[in-house]
Amino acid sequence: MAFDFAKHRQDSLELYRVKQSTYEQFADAVRSVLRASIPASCPIHSIQARAKGLDQFADKACKQKNDSSAEPKYPSPMTQITDLAGVRVITFFPRNLSDVCTCIDSEFDVAEKKDKGEELVAEGRFGYQSIHYLVQLGVTRTALPEYKKFEGFTAEIQVRTILQHAWAEMEHDIQYKSVAAIPKQGDSA
Repeated sequence: MAFDFAKHRQDSLELYRVKQSTYEQFADAVRSVLRASIPASCPIHSIQARAKGLDQFADKACKQKNDSSAEPKYPSPMTQITDLAGVRVITFFPRNLSDVCTCIDSEFDVAEKKDKGEELVAEGRFGYQSIHYLVQLGVTRTALPEYKKFEGFTAEIQVRTILQHAWAEMEHDIQYKSVAAIPKQGDSA
């Protein structure tokens, strides 16, 4: 019997719909911890927080394992999708990235850290640069009443400069927008 992606999408969406506002609160809490702990000597352009949107979650939840697969990539999306809460720290200068990373390392339990720029360089490619973390609030923080409900929640934190952010936004539009939306050479925009 074929996997029912439509039912998987709907069931997953209903589970997330119940928790989305808690993920919004969690993203705001992570942003607040960062705002309070990043030193004033580290100039920050912005700290953005969001919970994954319902449509984006549903689309990701029902992705196929691979192009020819009849299985979902995320059989249990509520536990397998790690960017339900996201925070982005945008610095003005590259020298401040390490300050932000030090802060993240000291304020959160870090499950994963990936430097996407270093990964591309290792592959001999150029493009998207950002440092990605998967973090949880530590036991000391989740023992506090205001953070107790976030115990076990994971957030993705992205750290990049304002120029890396501009590049990422352009690259995202090029990658995910329809080819028809991008004018051909010689067409006026």
